Amino acid sequence: MQTDSWGNPTTAGSAEALRHFEHAVDCYVHFRGDIEDCLNASLESDASFALGEAFKGYIGVLGTEPVAARRARKRLDAYLETTDQTGLLEREHLHLSAADAFLNGDFHTTSRLLETISTAYPRDILSLIVGHQIDFFTGDAVRLERRVGDALHAWTPDDPHFSNLLGMHAFGLEETGQHARALEVGLDAVNRNPKDVWGIHAVTHTFEEMGRFGDGTRFFDERLNDWTTGNYFNLHNWWHYALFALELGDDDKALSINDAVLFTENKGEAALELLDASALCWRLLLEGRVERERFQRQAEIWKRKIDPAFYAFNDMHAMMSFIGDGRSAAAKTLLKNMEQRAQ
Repeated sequence: MQTDSWGNPTTAGSAEALRHFEHAVDCYVHFRGDIEDCLNASLESDASFALGEAFKGYIGVLGTEPVAARRARKRLDAYLETTDQTGLLEREHLHLSAADAFLNGDFHTTSRLLETISTAYPRDILSLIVGHQIDFFTGDAVRLERRVGDALHAWTPDDPHFSNLLGMHAFGLEETGQHARALEVGLDAVNRNPKDVWGIHAVTHTFEEMGRFGDGTRFFDERLNDWTTGNYFNLHNWWHYALFALELGDDDKALSINDAVLFTENKGEAALELLDASALCWRLLLEGRVERERFQRQAEIWKRKIDPAFYAFNDMHAMMSFIGDGRSAAAKTLLKNMEQRAQ
């Protein structure tokens, strides 16, 4: 039995397995790209480590890629069928159940199980960060604010990742319309940890909702080195930067951000890398400022990714690209697939 950095007991079989797991958590809250490598190293050190396997399952869905989700489903099935779980702690059993439900597409059951964990174990950061993302995915603004807010009583400013929890809470406050408090908490989070890109995101959301577009732009400009490098979330924050430009009437600046950052010639095919470019070009299309050609490669990539329909948020952005590129047949096929999945 070991104790993690947040004070929770765990059955991790080695200090090395726990160390790599904690590094994976740190990567996740800071949106760094070596999460999978850390989890692989953790499970190489202890192949029966329940929390490592649960985290693997969560990541399989959170990436919103059907191939990765199917692979994670197969992996967790193998673990559940072949690994003796009799010695696991209640918290670990709950995480495995939550990951199992998540991989079955039952976001709401997953949310409730994670809430059970964080209520009983408010210092279980994995339940908080994954639950926070599920609240975001499902549009549950009340839980988005309360899940982390209700757990903060168990944390102190000296705890690792306390500032990240503040950033998450700020986002929940913003999404529930508590803008003044959201700005206060978000700025506190970022001042404590300038690399908290989710906290930065919460502050920019708040500026957007308050109509303070110039303040939002200045906030980004003052901390460019904090959010533009070393994380994969920079694309989405650049998208928010482009939205501020649109609100301020600078369409050319928004378009230059799209071409220089959001959708470059060497852009990969991950869904999370396509969303922002599709959304920005759609806004520019509505203003008559973007040509069909800008949607062409986006649409080609989306067509390879969304048959069958998998995640409605991605599907909606694929639809934007199909319409922007004049691909009515692809749009109709996607709509049919979405209707079938909804049944």
